Amino acid sequence: GRNTTSTLPTNEFYRYCITTTANCTGNTWTNLTSPSPAPGTVQAGGALIAFNSTDIYAMQGNGLTGFWKFTVNNAATGDGTWTDLSSTDPTPAPVQSGGALTTDGTYIYATRGANTNAFWKFNPAAGAGSRWTVLNTTPVNIGSSAINTTTQGGIAYSSTLGDIFAVPGNG
Repeated sequence: GRNTTSTLPTNEFYRYCITTTANCTGNTWTNLTSPSPAPGTVQAGGALIAFNSTDIYAMQGNGLTGFWKFTVNNAATGDGTWTDLSSTDPTPAPVQSGGALTTDGTYIYATRGANTNAFWKFNPAAGAGSRWTVLNTTPVNIGSSAINTTTQGGIAYSSTLGDIFAVPGNG
């Protein structure tokens, strides 16, 4: 079981079943850590985004540049395979509290957090080693530079407007 009193980073990975289907019981969480633990430990600034029907991208956070892709291989169980993109496409700078991800369906957008205004775009279709682009900075700093903090922040994409919205979470 999980040590819920620890503030140490973890590589645990879970699936939440929203409604009951042939594959899962609604309103339940399933621990996917075995056989599919995250490639590294995650803490402040760790974030996930479902990019399409099979691929989920993740930032490691914890003051690191880890970036990973989880591909669902079995929709019934949620099992899949992690690909560590950190060797070819690490985040452009270490991610901390306030690190967040969103997508417009073509690109993945990210904030670094760490009480910075860093804003990036990841192109999954680009060749390895050239997938990140540094974008115009956010108008305010997002998150906190502390590793163990409750200060966060976030971003979200509106498909209706075609815009990204942000909250700094550093106050």
